[in-house]
Amino acid sequence: MKVAIVAPSPVPYGIGGAEKLWWGLLNAINQYTAHQAELIKIPSPERTFPELIASYQAFSRLDLSHFDLIISTKYPGWMVHHHNHTVYLQHRLRGLYDTYPAGLPKEPGSLPAGFSRLKYLLNQPPDRAHLEEFFGEVTRLLGHDPALFAFPGPLSRAVIHHLDGIALSPDSVCRYLAISHNVAARADYFPLEAEVEVLHHPEYIHKRDKQDYRVEKNNKKTIFTASRLDPPKRIDLLIRAFIKVKGDVRFQIAGTGPEEERLKKLAADDPRIHFLGWCTDAEIAQAYNDCLFVPFIPADEDYGLVTIEAMRAARPVLTTTDSGGVNELVKHHHNGLVAEPDPGALAEAMQQLLDNPDDTVRMGRDACETVAPITWEKTIQILLRPKPLIVVTTTFPIYPPRGGGQSRIYHLYRRLARYADIILLTLTDFQHQTGEITIQPGLREIRILKSLGQQDLQRQLALTLNASIDDIVAIDNTGLTPKYGQTLASVCADADLVIVSHPYLYHEIRTVWKGPVWYEAHNVEADIKADILKAALEAELPEARDAMQKIREIEAACCRDSSRVLVVSHEDGDRLTRLYKARNLTLVPNGVDLESTPFVSIEEREDYKQRLGLAGNFTAIFMGSWHGPNIEAVEHIINMAPSCPDIDFLIMGNVCDAPLPPFPPTLHRLGLLTEEEKACVLGAADIAVNPMQSGSGTNLKMLDYAAAGLLILTTPFGNRGLKFTPDIHLLTADPADFPSTLNRIAEQGIGQYRSLTTRARAMAEEHYSWTVIADRLFLALD
Repeated sequence: MKVAIVAPSPVPYGIGGAEKLWWGLLNAINQYTAHQAELIKIPSPERTFPELIASYQAFSRLDLSHFDLIISTKYPGWMVHHHNHTVYLQHRLRGLYDTYPAGLPKEPGSLPAGFSRLKYLLNQPPDRAHLEEFFGEVTRLLGHDPALFAFPGPLSRAVIHHLDGIALSPDSVCRYLAISHNVAARADYFPLEAEVEVLHHPEYIHKRDKQDYRVEKNNKKTIFTASRLDPPKRIDLLIRAFIKVKGDVRFQIAGTGPEEERLKKLAADDPRIHFLGWCTDAEIAQAYNDCLFVPFIPADEDYGLVTIEAMRAARPVLTTTDSGGVNELVKHHHNGLVAEPDPGALAEAMQQLLDNPDDTVRMGRDACETVAPITWEKTIQILLRPKPLIVVTTTFPIYPPRGGGQSRIYHLYRRLARYADIILLTLTDFQHQTGEITIQPGLREIRILKSLGQQDLQRQLALTLNASIDDIVAIDNTGLTPKYGQTLASVCADADLVIVSHPYLYHEIRTVWKGPVWYEAHNVEADIKADILKAALEAELPEARDAMQKIREIEAACCRDSSRVLVVSHEDGDRLTRLYKARNLTLVPNGVDLESTPFVSIEEREDYKQRLGLAGNFTAIFMGSWHGPNIEAVEHIINMAPSCPDIDFLIMGNVCDAPLPPFPPTLHRLGLLTEEEKACVLGAADIAVNPMQSGSGTNLKMLDYAAAGLLILTTPFGNRGLKFTPDIHLLTADPADFPSTLNRIAEQGIGQYRSLTTRARAMAEEHYSWTVIADRLFLALD
C-alpha cells in the first residue's frame, strides 16, 4: 500500500511536536511494514488570514489519487480530498476554536449587502461541491473589505469552521483518530456522529537507544524541561515556582521562542536557572539523563511529547491539574506529581521531589513502565489497521437512490462505511450507468452492464408473465453476463464478508467465494413474488410455476447456508423460519435519513403550501415504487377519491409510471423527485395515507412520513413490523373506512393530532435512524 502523510510546512519553518509525529510515522511505516510512505508538505503560511485561506485552497487542489491511503493530522492539510482519508487529529486552529478570545463575538452578525452570497454559503451544510465557489467568494471579499475578516474575529472564525466542516465531514473521512482523550473531547473538533479512536504515539528522537538512559539516583540535583518559549507553555510559572525552591539545584530550560527575553529577565536574579537555547536530539537525551525529574506544565496541552520523552528516560514528570493531555499519562505519586497551577504549590512539589530522591527514582521507574507499551510498531499497527472489506451484491443500481430497496441499501451501507470498506456490485440495463463510482469514502459502487442476451431474456419473460422479473432472470442466467462473475471474483479476492442483498445472486457468489455470506432479506421473496405473479400463476403458466420454484429454492439456500440472516421485521423472521428453518436472525429494520428529512410543524406547513401553490387545500400524500402492493394502494386511492372531493391527493414515486386506471381531478402524479423536492412535498402535505393491504417486509414510506412530522393514516397491515402504536403515534383504519376518516380529519383540522406527530418523530429518531441501525449492525459485524 502506498501511504501519503499530508502536512503543512510552517512559514517561517520551525520544528515542533507535529513535525516529530510526521517523521515518526514516516520512518515507522517504512521501517516496520511492507507499505511505502511519503511525507508530502506544502508551504503553509498563516501570518495573515489571506495566507491561511491560500493554504487551505492549495491543499484542496492537491491530487494524491496515486496513493492508496492518506493520513492528515492538522489543518489545512486535511483539506486534501481522497477516497481513503484517515485523520489522526492533533489540533484545529486553536485560536479560532478552543482558545478563541472570550471577548469577541462568535457569530459574524450583520454583513454588508455584498456579502449575501458568502453568508448564504456559510449557512448551508458543509459541501465540497460548493468549495471552489466558497474560496472565490472569500478571496473576492478579502480584496474589497479585508477589515471584516479580522484574524481572529467572528467572520474569519466562521469561514475556517466551514472549511474544516467540509474537510472533516463523514463524507470525506473514512476514519477518525485523536492523539489524546483531551483532543477527542474538545468541542467542535469532530463531527457529532464520528467514532473517534484515541491513539497515544511515542516520541521521536532519531536513532536513540533507550538503554542510554540511567535510572539510578542523580546526585547533581538537576531539573530539566524542554519547551517552546511561548505563553501557553507557562515557563514563567515554573520560574516563579523554582525561585522559591531551596538548595543547590540547577534548573535547565531548553528551547527558544517569543518569550525568551522576558523569561530571562524574570530569572535574572537566580543564577541556578540556565537557558540552553535550541538543542539537538542527542543533547536533549543527555539532559534527560542528567536530571532528577522533569517539570512540564502547559495549559490544556494537546498531548505533550515532553511527557513521553521524560518518562521513557525513567524520569518522573511534575505537571498541573489543568495541563490537558499530560494528565492522561501522569498519575499523582505513581509516575510523577500533579499540583495546582500556582507558584506555591509547584514549589512545594519540586521541593518534595528534590528532598526525597529515592521516591523520585522509584516514580521514574514507574514512569518508564507507563510508556513502555507506547511504541511506533503499535502505533502503526493500529493506524494502518485495515477496515474489513464487505462486498454487497444486488441486481439493480443503487446510486442515486430512488426506490425503497435502493434507499435502504444506500443509507444502510453509507453509514456502515464508517466501520468497513463497502463495495456494491450491481447490474444495470443502461450503458451510461456502467462503471465505478465512489459514493463517499469507504463506499463504492461497481455497475456491470447486462449483456444483450440477458436483457433479451428479461424482455421475453416479462412479456410472458406480464410482470417485472429482472431479478428472477438473474438467478441462473448471470453467465450470460460473464463480466459480472469476473468482477465478483476480483473484488472477493480481498473480501472479509459478502452480503447478498436480495437472494437472486447467491448462486453466482458461491461459484467464486467460499467464505462467510450474510443474507439481507428485504422481504419474504416467495410471498412477494407470489403476489406479483398472481395472474400468471392463476393462468397456470409454466414459466410462472418455474419462476416460483427457483425463488423458493434460492431463498431457502440463503436462509440455510448464510452465517447470518438480516431481517427487517420480526414477522419476516418468523415467516422465514417457518418456510426454511432460517437461523442466526438479526433484526436490521428499515430506517429513515433524518438529516435530509426535517421535521415540519403544523404552523410551518402553511409556508410550504404557499411555495407549492397548495394554500387553502387539505392535502394527502402517498409515495411508493412500481411494486404490486403499492399499485394496489394507489388503485384504492383512485377509487376512494370521489368520496373525498375536498382533499387533494399527491402520488409520489415511480409507482406513477405503472399501468394505473385514469386519475380523477383531485389526484396528482408527481413521479420521481429529488431529495430536496421530496422534502418540500412532505412539508406541504397535511396527512400521509398508507392504504397497504399486501406485501412483505416493512414500509419505508412510513418512516419518512413520521420523520417529516406528517399525521399518518394507515391500515393495520401497513404498520406491520414497526413500533408505532395506534392513537399514540398514528391513526389506523380499515381500507373501507379511509374516506370517512379522511373527511372527518379534513373538517376538524390536524391541530388536535400535534402530539401524535411529535411522538412519531421521536420514535423515528430513537429506533429508525439509519445511523442507529448501522451502529447496531456493526456490533453484529464486530
